[in-house]
Amino acid sequence: MNSAMTDTVPDTTPNTAPNFWLEDITYYDVSPMTLKKFVTGKGTAKKDEIMMYVLKRWGHASATNNIADAIGLAMIGLAYGGVPFSKEQEAALQKTKPATLCN
Repeated sequence: MNSAMTDTVPDTTPNTAPNFWLEDITYYDVSPMTLKKFVTGKGTAKKDEIMMYVLKRWGHASATNNIADAIGLAMIGLAYGGVPFSKEQEAALQKTKPATLCN
């Protein structure tokens, strides 16, 4: 693109910065170790183990390890929302508290 064209193109990039503090939405900053422990039972699990446990526990064959992580995080969200999980999984979440934001 030449500079004349870029000067006339409006910026359509959406503002994706979360404004949770404006909406009073509670969120949790889940560490990788907590995610691993919740999904597999051990905080040092490898990515392929997480994928295997996501399939084993929830029946989802993830195409990538990122998708498996997302499924695990979604399940953690359900656990925080009150859906019952195993005692081991609930114990994995005990140290994760609601995140705070600095203004």
